[in-house]
Amino acid sequence: MSVTKTTTVDQCSDMLREAIRRGLHLTITYRGPVSWRSYKGLFTPSHAGESQLKACIKIDEGPDGYGLPRAGSSLGVSFRFGHKKCMFASTLRSVRESNDGLVVTLDAPARLSHLQRRVFERVMLPADAAIAVRFWHEDEDAKPPQERDVRYAQLEDLSAGGMRMRGSKVGDLSLNSTFRCAFAPQPNSPVLVLDAVLMHSEEVENGRASLGLHFIGLEATQQGQIDLENLARSVHYLQRQYTRHHKKSH
Repeated sequence: MSVTKTTTVDQCSDMLREAIRRGLHLTITYRGPVSWRSYKGLFTPSHAGESQLKACIKIDEGPDGYGLPRAGSSLGVSFRFGHKKCMFASTLRSVRESNDGLVVTLDAPARLSHLQRRVFERVMLPADAAIAVRFWHEDEDAKPPQERDVRYAQLEDLSAGGMRMRGSKVGDLSLNSTFRCAFAPQPNSPVLVLDAVLMHSEEVENGRASLGLHFIGLEATQQGQIDLENLARSVHYLQRQYTRHHKKSH
């Protein structure tokens, strides 16, 4: 049974129309030359018809410009609609400056994929579970596996949006860096290899560190959406395991 649901064409059109009317927040994800980047914005009314969407995003211009993708680039878009997180892949059509920020125009999707927000709630692993995570800097993918600086940690909690893990002291890891993470969240399941951004790191006891990571790019590609489906299944599995363990302990 699929955890990820897909709308009909009419449902998609209705949901997007309502998202625009309400000016809902959205996140645009882009695979840049070096790593993934994401931008926050708002749906805005468009006069180009339902074949295109507009969003206004506010970001600071750096020394090399805004760092936005060029027209024709593939993007991932996600937004919350009620109890669902909706997502779709799209193509960027144009970017222009306005008084409110940058206005980007995107192709409207024929359908949306969506997940219940429950799978985006972190679930702690059962006390007897031990799930190892291998992770390395994304830019080391060009190297042969045996030459990568692979780190190891133990998964502590998981959601469809991110995870927390505990490993050796990692003071040399920079926040906001992108890592490739490989782990198998449930028995006899395929190994997931996901991109994640290091959001926080804090030292804990005995020279260990707790790392919080946010998954990125899953909505932007077909493979990413397959990975998200498998990830959501694993979160459901762990939620059931945690509930059973909690009931037994009481």
